[in-house]
Amino acid sequence: MSLLHTFFDEKLTPTAAYQQKDFLVQFPERFKYRIDPGNSVLAFQVNGLLTGESVDYISKTLRDVCSAYEQGELNIIVDHREMKTANGEAAVYSPEVAERAVLFQQMLMDYSKKAIVLCNSEFMVHQMHHVTKISGIYDKTVPLFAKDRAMVDQAYSIAGLNGNEIITYTK
Repeated sequence: MSLLHTFFDEKLTPTAAYQQKDFLVQFPERFKYRIDPGNSVLAFQVNGLLTGESVDYISKTLRDVCSAYEQGELNIIVDHREMKTANGEAAVYSPEVAERAVLFQQMLMDYSKKAIVLCNSEFMVHQMHHVTKISGIYDKTVPLFAKDRAMVDQAYSIAGLNGNEIITYTK
């Protein structure tokens, strides 16, 4: 099966992914995270598009949070379901973001047993496989894409959770 056929059913935008209107809401307002100390879970969510600077912001913020934990102690759930353009189209990492994401993922995975990533498309799943292979964390990462309830339930199951304040079913 060709790569083109794999993504035939997905709606990917033919326009440049990074439009000025995609950044009207400042990044700190589009990024949320919570630590669940009882279950040793870090959950974070990104809405909208990432830039290299926003990856650096996430990295610094979560490095400070994770430093209170031992290496390999946390399960991490990443929610990229709403990583979309202002027009609502699924977006993926730009080359600049992918490059910085490798360094961020390496740092984050030092504290992690496993990372579960809720993706916005099959294309993002493949991109996550690519980026995690480069960063050397492929075996510790589970990118998911499915119907919302099934994807969230699978993430909960992998992390050993019954629910999470950040990772919830979409409406």
